[in-house]
Amino acid sequence: MGVLAAGVLGADSAVSGDAQQRLPRPARLAGRVSFLQVVAHPDDDLYFMNPDIADSVRTGGEVTTVVLTAAEAGGGARFAAARQHGLRSAYARMAGAGEDDPWRITALVTRGGEACLCELRANPQVRLVFLDILMGSYWGTTPGDENYTPLAALYHGKEKTRPVLRPEEDRVSGGVYTRDQLVGTLTDLMDRFAPSVVRTLDPDPERRGIGPQERAWATDSGVHTDNEDHTATAWFTYAAYADHRARRGPSEVTLDAYIGYGNARWKHNLGRPSQREKLKLLGVYGWADRRHCGDPVGCGDDTVGGNAARPGWSQSTNLRHPGTTDWLRPDAAGRLRAFAVVGGQAVMWRETAPGSGRYAAAVSVEAGSANDGVVGPASGSAANDAASGLANDAASGADGAAAALAAATRAAVSLSGAISAGATAAAGTTPARHVDQNTATALAPHLSVAVDGAGRAHLAGLRTITDPDQGAWSQEVVVTSERPDGTFQPWTSLGAPVGPKTKDSHAVGSPEAVVDGRGMLHVFVRNADKSVSWRHRDLASGSATSIAATPASAWSDWRDIGGNRVRDGLTATVTPSGDVELHANGQEFWSWRIGSDGDPQVIPTVLPPLGDPPTVRTLSDGVTLLAARQADTGELTVRARRRGLAWEQATTSLGGAAGFGVVALQPHGDGVFLAQRGRHGLVETVWQPHLDRRDGIQRWLSGPGPIQRPSLAVDARGLVVVAAVGPDGALYTARIDADDLPDTLDWRSWPLAQAA
Repeated sequence: MGVLAAGVLGADSAVSGDAQQRLPRPARLAGRVSFLQVVAHPDDDLYFMNPDIADSVRTGGEVTTVVLTAAEAGGGARFAAARQHGLRSAYARMAGAGEDDPWRITALVTRGGEACLCELRANPQVRLVFLDILMGSYWGTTPGDENYTPLAALYHGKEKTRPVLRPEEDRVSGGVYTRDQLVGTLTDLMDRFAPSVVRTLDPDPERRGIGPQERAWATDSGVHTDNEDHTATAWFTYAAYADHRARRGPSEVTLDAYIGYGNARWKHNLGRPSQREKLKLLGVYGWADRRHCGDPVGCGDDTVGGNAARPGWSQSTNLRHPGTTDWLRPDAAGRLRAFAVVGGQAVMWRETAPGSGRYAAAVSVEAGSANDGVVGPASGSAANDAASGLANDAASGADGAAAALAAATRAAVSLSGAISAGATAAAGTTPARHVDQNTATALAPHLSVAVDGAGRAHLAGLRTITDPDQGAWSQEVVVTSERPDGTFQPWTSLGAPVGPKTKDSHAVGSPEAVVDGRGMLHVFVRNADKSVSWRHRDLASGSATSIAATPASAWSDWRDIGGNRVRDGLTATVTPSGDVELHANGQEFWSWRIGSDGDPQVIPTVLPPLGDPPTVRTLSDGVTLLAARQADTGELTVRARRRGLAWEQATTSLGGAAGFGVVALQPHGDGVFLAQRGRHGLVETVWQPHLDRRDGIQRWLSGPGPIQRPSLAVDARGLVVVAAVGPDGALYTARIDADDLPDTLDWRSWPLAQAA
């Protein structure tokens, strides 16, 4: 259908980003990377996902953002077109081009009609896809609480179709989408662009407000603290992701979700540099400079303008599943093992020998079977009916791969272009599906790893259950334990805890697992009421020689142990006496101790709220260290608590204000190593040899990017190992000798599978 309106879109290139503001690209990754975002409205990605998108553009990989609705609000087709212009300008700025540099715009045939594909001429790997589904009006059965949107109603089946609104000047014809057509269209787009990372919005937002000025909407689908267009977009994305994985076979594709309006309800986690960069791009989108761009509809969203900071969303970037940094752990022989979720399933890299610094290709944690157990009161029918296990990583050979690719190609409708070569992964078994329903399961993108006294690993994660045919989406906590022979048990579902006040099993947080000094495995999770729920199991209650013989009934029921206004992102540690201490951030800081009597006790703690989840480690002498990000400034800080005393109010500041997310902490001698997702999305590693001093800090900014949730450990040779999983699905490691510090870190990559 050719190029549409290119002359108008490229009319004036006089205004562009300053050269000094164009940040350098991170080091090239070992494998192909492609990022695909799915959002509801043209500013969701800028408010809630950046700086991750800007950092993704800097990798040199493909970056594609799909916008589901026309986002016309009260302004109709003309306003929808202006918002799209603003988003194109912001992406051009991220790519180092001028805000009004030209785009190639073509019609893309989808299952629901036609969409608008925009490719930046200066960098065709930067793309926007507008489906232009009519947003419509919010509605609901509770006066004053109308937050139920037509997009959510489409997913639930309460609306059968949604029409397409053609933005003004858009020559693409209209259309109409059913639920199946929208899921199918997103699946086709994933097939076409073959992402290694998929990003979307929060599928399970917090259910209750936490302050008198912070409302929660009582909608027909639950009580939400987010725009339900955001939530429905995530549901559609999860459904398409499941179908894409089924077509594509085992691959590196990972799905991350980002919190939306909830950013305004907690202390902010971005430092000033990241906030400024985020706001500049929102200002470009909002046409803050009121420049003349030659487009009669306007050059951006003038309802945002230069006031993007006002709602309080832009000052934070938060993952829906923040996770922890405990995933690099030694086994009984002293070999380091890295556990991660890649492609919706658990994988493990293992050192070839203790202290070798080399890792064999990742293997699937063989924890799936058709007979997964559901232990105790698993909340919700979806959790009880969940298909069990994860996909097997075994490939079926070249013929099978070719057949699978051909089948996927035949299944796709006429999305223009061929499926990217990156999608031609070897075919294997598809994600587990319920025999009677179109249900797909996948692990959320993080595992908590606990190690017992015998060196065996116990994994806890969240499993998502998607059934678009029933308009259903849910999460459940799952666990698996390592057998003495190194294999893992089938995943056991612990269901989802029910909030004691709301009786709601949604909004489950990321689980935190720990084994105490008495052989008890504990699993903690934040529940819908923003308090903490707990289950435990005595690992010694089964056979003395095989964990596999331990009966599933050994798990306790869920118990609420208290807490108020607790944020997701729990952290646990074991004291020298074998007790468990659990710590949580929130409107205030919470701590619990579980001693020999097995009864959780709240520890009075006076600490200010933090910007991100804390990481806590206890040393052999009883000193406990807490690493966290200071609220509002983004500064990395470490504070200590000596045995029997309160936390020291003085902190050691270690910089790092350009990062966000959970921080890795490794005590070493009289000091600490920290690792975080730092500037440009790279791994920032910090070494402070003496916590009681202000000088001597060493800092490295390098490695793959953009990354999330780095980890630290000490190997069998006494070297500090920093690790991260890159957006290409590979493990990246670097080693540091604290007695002979390197000027730069030597990063090495370890693939998911051996090259053919």
